[in-house]
Amino acid sequence: MNNRTFVFSLAWIAALLMAAPAMGQLLNHPVEALPLGDAVGTTFAGTQYARGLNDNSGKFSSFGIGVGRATERVSFMGMAGYSLDYPLADNNELSLAANVAVHLLSDDSMPVQVSVQGGLGWSSFADQAVWRFPIGVALQARPSGNATEITPWVMPRLEITRILGSTSTDIGAAAGIGVSTQSGAGAHLAVDWVNVEGGAPFGFSIGVHFNIN
Repeated sequence: MNNRTFVFSLAWIAALLMAAPAMGQLLNHPVEALPLGDAVGTTFAGTQYARGLNDNSGKFSSFGIGVGRATERVSFMGMAGYSLDYPLADNNELSLAANVAVHLLSDDSMPVQVSVQGGLGWSSFADQAVWRFPIGVALQARPSGNATEITPWVMPRLEITRILGSTSTDIGAAAGIGVSTQSGAGAHLAVDWVNVEGGAPFGFSIGVHFNIN
């Protein structure tokens, strides 16, 4: 490899690493704290709309769907997303994600519920596979209300991104609120920020979900 090729390769990797992290592990969607369930467990499913809010996020729109299972100790979820106007490729609009949370403090008597959460995300950027590994600590307020439960949460995290054999580790955070009714229907809102080299993508998502006990 000559010097020109070597310099070009480094520049290509750097450009991809700076541009690829678009919020959480599901492309253009926040990393959301997984809910707690009861001793029997709760199956939940939902759909949401997400969009970047600044130039570093790309300001493009996407939709996501997901299904998961929540218990008192462990919750997990799988998601798929589709971007309507992903700016860099014609056939790379799809992204996939999965995450799991271990609930360390989930007693109803505690004002704050603490979970350790990790995830895996895949997307394709300029025909290169991009892998994301968010690892965070979720702090969820104990649900308030009777007929309607309101649960705010916040989750600082490490955002690990791997592409072309190179890995970057950045700091990110997400926050949101979920509202669920006795019927199982509900809505959720989240915002997400990641501090990466060359900028800080920032965006939001809003969606609906349904809990099946």
